[in-house]
Amino acid sequence: MTRVKLKLPLTLLVPAAYIVYGGINLAVFLLTGLTMTHMAVLGLLAVLAGVGLQYKKSWFFWLALAVTPLLVTIGVTTFLASVGFSGFNPNAQGLLLNLGLAAYAIVALRLFVHLLTQKQAFLG
Repeated sequence: MTRVKLKLPLTLLVPAAYIVYGGINLAVFLLTGLTMTHMAVLGLLAVLAGVGLQYKKSWFFWLALAVTPLLVTIGVTTFLASVGFSGFNPNAQGLLLNLGLAAYAIVALRLFVHLLTQKQAFLG
């Protein structure tokens, strides 16, 4: 049996990740009854940064660098608040929420490091 390996370049994955982060933040905004306006703004900025990175526009690279620490901060503070309120593993839903928040923060931090180390790949 032959295995097929799909390897996408990071210059495609990183912009896609920003678009996904934007979608997550916009979904949170919608699910909270349109009360968390900051999540909508951050979501739109993340989507904009992702699209701009895809087209290798330098202005959007700097936008991505500015947005990413906010994504990390939201992931970490929400994770800490969730664990503080209900513990790490109160039930299956709580565990999934906490694991998702931890993954959100870790991937956002990895995106930030990647942007800093691979700047030329995104500036064209």
